[in-house]
Order: sequence, then structure tokens, then C-alpha cells
Amino acid sequence: MLDVQHPNSSTPKTVALWNPNAATNWSLLFSPAFGSYLQMLNWNALGQPEQAAKSCVWFYVSVGILLLYALIAPVLPDSNAVDALTRLIGLGLLC
Repeated sequence: MLDVQHPNSSTPKTVALWNPNAATNWSLLFSPAFGSYLQMLNWNALGQPEQAAKSCVWFYVSVGILLLYALIAPVLPDSNAVDALTRLIGLGLLC
């Protein structure tokens, strides 16, 4: 929990936030889309809609790449070059 002082309020408000390290670890386990979703929740809880919107964009980009890969993967040829390319794309998305 984190005590946050809203600019228009005199009393601090306690909000529940995801630890950034935990969000990163969940991203490794599930996908970068899940991590960006957790970050979006954090920004919303902190009252930062601009930052939450940026995380929302990353969420949709991540979901789009995952869906695209799920649609294309069955028709890709079985080769080392394709494997290397998909791993590179996944690593780039994770970074």
C-alpha cells in the first residue's frame, strides 16, 4: 500500500499498487501484455491518466503481436531463420 496525497485533498489516500518487480516477473511468466496491464492499473490508481494511456497502448500492441503470431505461426515454415526471427521479436517486445 502507498499513501498518495491528491492535489485537491487534505488527507492522504491509501491505494493498492503492484510492485514493479512483481509486474515484471508476471510479464516473464504470462506475457508483456499482462505486465503492461498491471502498469496501467498502477498509473490509474496513482491518478496519472496520461501514463495509464501509454501503458494501455503497450497493452494493445502486445496483444496484437501475440494474436498475429498465433495466426501466422501455423503457416510459417519450420526453419532456424524463422525461429530466430520470432525469438528476436519476442525479446524486443519484452524489452
